[in-house]
Amino acid sequence: MVVDGVAYVATNGAVVALDAATGAERWRASLGDAFVVAPPAVDGTLLAVATSDRVRFFDREAGALRFHWPLTAAQGRAEAVALGESMAVIATQGVAAAIDRAARRPWWSPLRPAWRWLHVLGAAPEPPWSPYLWETDHRGGYAPAISGRAVVLATRAGTVRAHDARAGAVLWERRGAGVTAAPLVAAEGVLVARGTTLELLDVASGEQRARRALDAAPAPVTEVVVVTGGAVLRLGDREIWLLR
Repeated sequence: MVVDGVAYVATNGAVVALDAATGAERWRASLGDAFVVAPPAVDGTLLAVATSDRVRFFDREAGALRFHWPLTAAQGRAEAVALGESMAVIATQGVAAAIDRAARRPWWSPLRPAWRWLHVLGAAPEPPWSPYLWETDHRGGYAPAISGRAVVLATRAGTVRAHDARAGAVLWERRGAGVTAAPLVAAEGVLVARGTTLELLDVASGEQRARRALDAAPAPVTEVVVVTGGAVLRLGDREIWLLR
């Protein structure tokens, strides 16, 4: 991912920031033996990287680790992370969880493994877990999209819904044919791909603002990228289209 002249590369074992013009390394942060499972997310001074066991948040300028969020077995492996103005949303195999961007691991975090064993032996109370803003079922879901105070989640089964970014309450829900690509927030609304049809939904209400059927498409739309003056679509593994 290239932002403000810096290329951020997340690979198995490390995150590297490179000068996009010269290739010179600006900083490198270790990920240990974890492997990266999704593209990094960048917003403001924060860089988020989802790995097999947790999501790590780095200072974008210096590479220092600000915060890390370990995942439980019930949540499953991380699949994507998105950054909003005041929170981050982590999509896993089972849930979408929102956490405060200002969060930090508590002082007792390094003691948690020993604390857990003491609890199993009956010698300590159950260890507390780091607080998060909200969590919702997201099985079969795509990467989240964030627009201001709304988090938009879509599932392969065809449900698209928006949650209040801080409280998690459902703002609206829309059902239809199966969704084939992650939702994308654009200036005009939320773009949703349902096979060979594109929907543009109002972020505030979920009402359909526009619809376009791609009658000549050889395969379902599996990725949408908005560019200046149009959108780039990936149709299965066969073609790339540019819509004006």
